Amino acid sequence: MDSQHNFDVNNLFNTGLEPNLHPLLASTTVFPGIPTTTAPSSLYIPVDSLPIYHAPLSLTVTNNLTSISVIQPIASGITLSNLFATAVNQDTLLKPVTPAKTFYTSAAITIVPAPLQPIHNFAIQAGGTVTFNGKSDLDGNPLDLTDDAFVYAGKGFTLNGNSILPVQRNAAGTALTDSTGKLKLVDQALVVAPGYFQSNTNGNNNYTNLNPPQIVATQAILVPSFADTKQQELATRIPVGAVTTSFNIQQNPINNATQWSQKFPPAGTATQPKIVRVTSGGLNIPPSVNLSNYVIIVDSGDINFNGSSNLTNVVLIASNGNVNLNQIQTENSSILASGQINANSTAKLGGNTLLANGQGDITLNGATTGTTSLQNLRIVSQGRITFNGAATVRGDFRSVGTFNANGSSDIYGTVASQQDILFNGSSTFTYANTGNNDTTPPTITAQLSVDTGSSNSDKITNNPTVTGKVTDASPIAVLKAGFNSTVAANWLNVTRG
Repeated sequence: MDSQHNFDVNNLFNTGLEPNLHPLLASTTVFPGIPTTTAPSSLYIPVDSLPIYHAPLSLTVTNNLTSISVIQPIASGITLSNLFATAVNQDTLLKPVTPAKTFYTSAAITIVPAPLQPIHNFAIQAGGTVTFNGKSDLDGNPLDLTDDAFVYAGKGFTLNGNSILPVQRNAAGTALTDSTGKLKLVDQALVVAPGYFQSNTNGNNNYTNLNPPQIVATQAILVPSFADTKQQELATRIPVGAVTTSFNIQQNPINNATQWSQKFPPAGTATQPKIVRVTSGGLNIPPSVNLSNYVIIVDSGDINFNGSSNLTNVVLIASNGNVNLNQIQTENSSILASGQINANSTAKLGGNTLLANGQGDITLNGATTGTTSLQNLRIVSQGRITFNGAATVRGDFRSVGTFNANGSSDIYGTVASQQDILFNGSSTFTYANTGNNDTTPPTITAQLSVDTGSSNSDKITNNPTVTGKVTDASPIAVLKAGFNSTVAANWLNVTRG
């Protein structure tokens, strides 16, 4: 089911900007009918074809004009406090209009989502370097071009083993070579960004177009923030109107499975999970305690599993602590911690399972329960990700810090790090769309809240407030808005629910 959010946008522009600092108009626009001897007391401005601008503008006119030229763009559908203008045939700015005039328009409003980065089939993306210290296979099924693990190494790469890269093949599936017998890489098999500083093959360059490497535009390595990830999970998992039960762990100590069943609040259902807030300490979950249909939030302290446990449709949040998963088995569950997350070699993560943290490392020594499209592990770390498993895993791994894969493993999916990526064993890496990459932008509709003009086409209103709706197949955690060149850091949160 599509998710939907409404929003209000009212005077989002920055009134502190000086208009002459932002000469954004690409070409001169001349307005006819302006008095030629005195400053006008009012002015009709046709805004249909003008570029949108995000700040109020000052109106200045000159004497003895034949026409006026706008040298700053005008905003459509927002308040205009004065218009900055000058004569076409002279540079001198003379006296301003007094008093200042405010113009409102109801021209068609276009709100465009922030542009997505170009979608490339890069299975491995590093803002820093990518290093292979063993013989890794990135070619997947040689006859299947869709599973090739393409590599983006922003600052360069090092190949210390005879890694197998995707190569061009003829209709019979035979690898193509050049006149010297070197294999021909497929386009963008291993690329770097402008300004890269290393491309080391260490004598193992079996490919004709590997070194010097192919250069592409710098790619943005997107890692969702912990706050946004947490808010999205809670918005998705907790039904509207759900009641939270508080549980004081200090007053109700739990040491075994029997005490757990006697003291801890009972589970909810798949559509109405039990919301439990644990206070006065961390939460130690005894061996053989299986959890289903919970959202458990620990205010302060760690969450520790003291043995094997099964989690189904469960959200665990350590708001101020770490999580030790031990021998956990999960299905469609989410584990979030402000600190570190650790899962040992017997941990099995199934379905749409999420691990996310706010700082420190996420260490996975286990594996997913399979490699089919039903297994979509997602790991989002604000620190490092370390995968020590000599096993098979399928998922999407994203980290602000480095990603390290230690050991011989089979990885299906994607890896992205804003820093470096290191493979310290002989890994087989196969690209797979884990379903976590929603590349379809949301649908946005917007209109004036109140159009006080005489018709929908007169382009006049005295109320600039804009309301709208955002609809998307994925949950919408936060909706932020800004006009034109407003930097994303200054966008305003207009999420209303």
